[in-house]
Order: sequence, then C-alpha cells, then structure tokens
Amino acid sequence: FQPDNEITRAELLKIIIESNFDESEYDEYATDPCFPDIEADEWYVQYVCFAKSRGIVQGYPDKTFKPEQNVNLVESLKIMYEGMDIILQNEDVSFKFKYYSPAMKAGYLPDVLRGEYSKFVTRGEVSEVMYRILMDGEKEIEEQEILWLTVHAQQYKASCATAALSVALSKEMNVSESEIIDR
Repeated sequence: FQPDNEITRAELLKIIIESNFDESEYDEYATDPCFPDIEADEWYVQYVCFAKSRGIVQGYPDKTFKPEQNVNLVESLKIMYEGMDIILQNEDVSFKFKYYSPAMKAGYLPDVLRGEYSKFVTRGEVSEVMYRILMDGEKEIEEQEILWLTVHAQQYKASCATAALSVALSKEMNVSESEIIDR
C-alpha cells in the first residue's frame, strides 16, 4: 500500500471509482483514450475515461489529464466529492475554498492537512479523508457562511483578526495563515 507515497491523479481515480461504482460501469472504458496524454493500453484508462464521462474530472485547459502527476489536497477533495456524489452548495467561491472549507468544517481533514491546500497528499492521507467522509454518513454538505474563512475562523466566532485573515486570503494575497496569525 505504501501509505507515505504521494498519490497520483490516476491512482486516486482508481480508488474512487472502484469504491463507488460497479466494475461493469467502468469496464467498457478500458480502451478509450479520452485525453491526448492517455494511451489506450495503460492500466488507468478505464478509470480516467469513466470519470471524464461522469463529470468527475475534466482535465486541464490544454485538454490533457496528466495521470502520473501527484495530486494536491484541494484537487483530491474535488475528485473525492465528485466521485462520491457529494453535493456542495457553494458555487460562488474560488476553487481552493470551494472544496477545502466544507471538508475542514465537516472534520474530514486530519490535523496534518489543515491549511495545506496545495500540499501533495499521500495514499495514507487520502485514505484517512475518505474514511472520515464515509463515516460521516451524510453526503450533502450545506454551507451557510462565507467560505473564505480559515480553519481558525471556522473553529471560533469571527473576530477582527479573523475578518482580516479572511480578506487577505480571499484576495489571494501571497501570505499564509500562520504568518497573519503569528502577527
């Protein structure tokens, strides 16, 4: 299993697809190279192309999928939510917070992943997050507050410091949560 290895986009899709769909649903995609960087004889073709057909993944703007590329936390959450048919009702937020904030608020993220939006995740970390999602039992996450709030703002009622942090992060300033909090 090698839980400390970073997980690739193709490996994550295999886990998600095999966990949530019957083999007969994705088996027919085994020879369908649906992206220009996907070869018909690769082990992951059926997972990638089935996921594309279901809208779980769309690929990059250059029309590629990059199956061997490691996946970061936010990308992995997006793939997990889409593949596990979890509905997020927060369409107006940035990609980063659209997926991160609900996971943080729901308690799906272990401490080691909090605030680590672009960290490449490991197989073990993905397994932990999936386990937490599955144990939650509720597949619809309703988000009633502004999703630009940080981990700290989600744990406590908003304060002036939290509001400043929220603004800094929503403007995508090049500053980390810890830098603002430490000051």
